[in-house]
Amino acid sequence: MALFSKEETKQRMIEKRAELRPESADADFNKALVILGSSLYEKKLWNGDDYGHHPVHVSMTKTDSSTKMIIGLLHDVVEDSDWTIQDLRDVGFSERVVNGVDAMTRREGEAYFSFIARCSLNSDGIDCKIKDLQHNMDMSRGGPVLGQDNLMRLNKYHVSLSYLIAVKKGDVKAGSSVADFVAANDNLNNNKIIADIVTKNSPPPPVPRPRSQFPKI
Repeated sequence: MALFSKEETKQRMIEKRAELRPESADADFNKALVILGSSLYEKKLWNGDDYGHHPVHVSMTKTDSSTKMIIGLLHDVVEDSDWTIQDLRDVGFSERVVNGVDAMTRREGEAYFSFIARCSLNSDGIDCKIKDLQHNMDMSRGGPVLGQDNLMRLNKYHVSLSYLIAVKKGDVKAGSSVADFVAANDNLNNNKIIADIVTKNSPPPPVPRPRSQFPKI
């Protein structure tokens, strides 16, 4: 449950923007903190920490711009609450922030590695997602003993992190197939565990249409 409803939070933010001088109207970091804290107030992380620990870590660790700090704070809000990308526009976040959050938000029905490839098309999204994955892979945070599902999750994150780092370095084209990246990577290819992960997290191949469905020329 949220501390305040989305409607209450949005209305107060819109009113406050109207009250403030134009140069003071967009205290976006504070605004992001309010949205994060309110929308995910009762949620917990996998290790029992309050949910805010993770996005604050992503926001503040080795971040070179205030915009990326804001994207880091908001990166899970759309996936894990009733806030939408349009809601973030409505309360005045810039298109750069909105696009960065959208890049880090997995859409309903989207294969995981399709999401990672889409994220790679946004430079802010790459930087924030790399930190997100690194923190999610940090087992020093505690939590339950790793079972098979968690080990599969860690390997999925490892593939994603390797891919995004390769894109950032210019070794792989942004938006290209994660499956193709794995197939071309000697450290990942020919590993059955990784192959299973790629199969489970990639979109299915297109189904060929029967010849009867092709238009006649």
